[in-house]
Amino acid sequence: MQAPDLTPIDFVPDTGARTSIIKRKYLEHYPRVNIKQASKDEQMEITGIGSTAIFAEHYIEDFPLTMQAVDGEIIRLYRRVYVVDKLPVPCIIGNNILRLNGVNIMFNDVLGDFAALRI
Repeated sequence: MQAPDLTPIDFVPDTGARTSIIKRKYLEHYPRVNIKQASKDEQMEITGIGSTAIFAEHYIEDFPLTMQAVDGEIIRLYRRVYVVDKLPVPCIIGNNILRLNGVNIMFNDVLGDFAALRI
């Protein structure tokens, strides 16, 4: 994905994740986002990433996601993304974005060890 300042940000599409999360340090490339404190009901413990759970207390309601589709089309999406301090990758895109936008992961469409996202 690409930040508003044109910095490319690596992300992992995760079809097993119900929500999307971004590591706080990458928000320096998104100067206009509004980080909100999650209510007790909105806070979540995220497991399955590394050896310890991650607790998400903050989120961005309409985080601007800009990606390029396989055919070159630029896709802009705005969805809730939780903000965490520790994450082994810059960003994880979960089903709150993948399924809602009909994203297909096409493993056979590209050469090498990488998959292409078809949106």
